[in-house]
This record gives sequence, structure tokens and C-alpha cells, in this order.
Amino acid sequence: MKNIFKNILLAATITAGSMSCNKLVEGESISPNDPQSAPAELVLPSAELALGFVHEGEMARLAGMWSGYFTGSDRQYIGLNSYNATAGDFDSPWENLYTSSITNAMLALKEAEEKNNRILAGQAKVVLAIGLGVAADLWGNVPASEVGDYENIPMPKYDDQASVYTYVQTLLTDAIEDIESAQGFGSKNLINTNIEAINTLKAKFYLHAKDYANAYAYAEKGITSSASDMTLSHEGATPYVNANTYWMFLEYDRSGYMTAETAYAPGFIEGRSNAKTDYQHIWNYLYTNEGWYGAPEPNSHPSFWGGQGNGFFDIATNFPITTYHQGLLIKAEAAAREGMLTESLTALNEYRAYMEKGGYLHPQYQTYLEPILDGSGEPVLDADEKPTYDTLAMKYEALTTADFAVGGMLNPDGLAEGRAYIREILAEKYVASVGLLEGFSDLRRTIKENDVRVQVPVLSGSSIPLRFVYPQVEINTNTNMPEVVDLFTPTPVNQ
Repeated sequence: MKNIFKNILLAATITAGSMSCNKLVEGESISPNDPQSAPAELVLPSAELALGFVHEGEMARLAGMWSGYFTGSDRQYIGLNSYNATAGDFDSPWENLYTSSITNAMLALKEAEEKNNRILAGQAKVVLAIGLGVAADLWGNVPASEVGDYENIPMPKYDDQASVYTYVQTLLTDAIEDIESAQGFGSKNLINTNIEAINTLKAKFYLHAKDYANAYAYAEKGITSSASDMTLSHEGATPYVNANTYWMFLEYDRSGYMTAETAYAPGFIEGRSNAKTDYQHIWNYLYTNEGWYGAPEPNSHPSFWGGQGNGFFDIATNFPITTYHQGLLIKAEAAAREGMLTESLTALNEYRAYMEKGGYLHPQYQTYLEPILDGSGEPVLDADEKPTYDTLAMKYEALTTADFAVGGMLNPDGLAEGRAYIREILAEKYVASVGLLEGFSDLRRTIKENDVRVQVPVLSGSSIPLRFVYPQVEINTNTNMPEVVDLFTPTPVNQ
């Protein structure tokens, strides 16, 4: 794996170098020992790797703080936690997304199509679609139709958000056809690209666009088991080679900058347990009480440094891009919004059955020890005067229609039944999206639905951020950039 990542980074360096330096050496001799390009099958994994950094790097950290998952606790992260972000703060995320992922995916796609390698072209279209979908979700109107050809179009136009989502769907549809053609060969598949996962991606981006009928239809065709999860592998877990990027930030590079000391999510998750569900297992997987004075922080501390190890933010934890359990929750929400409550409950209970068997948690967290107490609340001791414990397994019992009826367990305040379904599903998605961009997407998409949305508290001003702002590098160099807007202006689909 280490050599794979070295080759990928070399390919990315060669490609980026050839793009930025060609004019400086134009007319000079080219050494046969200094290649000016790399094969598409090496360039594409570099785009996949950059896409992984997008999902678990700086963009995810910002979105996570603004979604109530984390707390900015030191230096510039204190200001970012309170929404004090400038255009310059988005230069690096934008360049990582557009230069390292989208542009390299387009270079790989161009070569694959020239060589009629449809499988590789299909893989490239998936990476391109994810990158553009993320950009549209976070920024709204973004470059799409003219991006990637900087030689001829150095200042690409900004396409409206709805058009970008349409383009994303076209790319994913074409990718399925290309991969199913079985013509050609693929690259090293770092994110487990497969047909089921592509359909779940289609469902997710339809959900972003609030096209719930299509979101449900494609979720039905989506991932059927965790074996088809689309994730970035961190096998080997070597810092600066293949370690989880969250872990690198939390433990290796910027320890203490971001915790969960005052974050909303830890308390929200703790408060969700009820007669049919025990959320302690999930809390233990996501967070620890190893912060100052027992404050919560992301579960990233590895066992070789005295931590529990194997938590969601651990050095070797593979990072989800789209998964089986996410697809089930998309299906459940989309069905409820389309008035199909029977189908919604079925999907939700499929998710719950998956979780009761361990779900996406590492096996280490699928049980926990609870002290046995006597009638007065004192610990029950064994023969050696030591406390005794019960071992508690995952508890995610099936829900029934009665739970959502007025006065039911999940509807004590008398919402309309369909709205009670949506509220419960959004809450479950919020828990399942800790650390993911998807949590920030759901909060912004539902910001006007006060009866069902997760009520993440506002930390400054009157609203949580509703988008990313355009980066300073675009403001300075692209005359086609739309009017500059602040963090609190919704993207078009959410207005």
C-alpha cells in the first residue's frame, strides 16, 4: 500500500508540474528521464486520493464545527468555530478539490476516452461527479462545464447549481454504462467504485437537490451490503502516507486545535437513547471523555498512545464516501417525504437491523460494560470487593407505526405522522453523519423546517453558516465569478 500511494503522488506531481511549467520550458529539450505526463490509470488514483482528503480534511472539519460535531478550541480554530471565516480560508479546500481532484479526473477521463477505455472513463466520471457535486453543495453556483481546460479557458464560467446537479447525474449515468460495457480496464480502485455505490451517489445528489422521488428510486437500486461501501482505505496507517486525515490533524499535526468540548452532538447522541435504542455504543465509537476535565473529544487517540483505539477518527479507520447505511437513511427520508410511510418504515428498520448487528462500528465498540447497581444505587461488588458489570450489546429494536402516532414514543408533541417520520430520520442521519460533509448538507437543506430539523444551536449571530464562501484565489483571478456572498446566504436550492 505504501508503494501504491507513492506512485499515486508521483503521478499527481508529474501531472500538476506539466500543467504549470509547460510555458516556462517551451522550446527547450525534454529529457527522456523527465516525463511530462503520466498514464491515466495512475493519474486517476491521485484524483481519488485528493477526493478522500476533501471528505476527511479541512472542508470536513469546517463543516463539522458548524454542524455541532466539533469545537474549535485553539488558535485560528477558535475564530472559525464562531463562523469568523474569510475568503482566504477557502483557498486550500478549493484548490484541493478543483486542482487535485476534479482536474486530474478530467485529465484521466480525456485520455481514457481517446483510448476507448470505457471502464477507466467510467471510474473517472464518478470521481468528477463526486467532486462537482460536493462543490455545488457547498458553494452553490460553481465552475463545471468549462472546468479543467485551463490552457484554453483559464477563467471558467460559473454554472448555476441546478445545472451542475443535472450534469452530475449525467456523469453518473454515463459512468454506469461505461463500467457495465466491460471495455478496457480500470485503475487502482482506491474508493471501491461499483455500480451499487454509483446508484447511491445518484440518490444522495438527488436528495441534495430536493428531488425526493428520484432519490428514493436510486436508493432502491443502491448499495445492498457494506461490502459495496465506497470508502477511502487507510490500510497500513502510516503518517503522511496512508493515515486517516482526521487522525493526522487531531493527533499528529494540530493536537488540541479541534475538540468536542462544547459541541452539540455528544449531548444530542446521549439524549437519544430510549426503550428501543441504546446510543452509548455509537457515542463511544465517535467520542471519548479524554478531554480537559473529562470533556468530550473525537475518538482518535490510538491504542499505541494509551487510547482506546479503533474509533471513528483512528489512524487506520477507512473513511466513508457513500455507504449502505447512508443509502438506507436516504431511502427512508425520501419515502417519507413522498408520503410512502410504509416504505419509509421498512427502510428505517432495515437500517436499525443493520445497526443491531454492529453496523458501521468497529467490533470493539459493539458492546460496553455497565456497572451493576443495587437498589440504593451503589455498585454491586464481587467476592474480591470489586465492582461488577453487565456486558451490553447493540440495541436497535424495530420501530412500529405506533411509535410515530400522536403521543407515541417518537411523537410526544403531536406532529403529523409523516413529519414525525422525517424528524426521526433526520436525527438518525445527524448521528450517522458525525465528521461527514453530509451532516452539514442536511442541516442546510432543512434549515427552514423548524418542526423536524436537528436544532443545532447558533454560536454567533442569528444563523449557522449556510454555505462556504468563494475563495480569495477565485476573487483575484476569475472575472466570471458571481457576486461575492457571505456564509449566511443559502445556496440556490436551499433558498
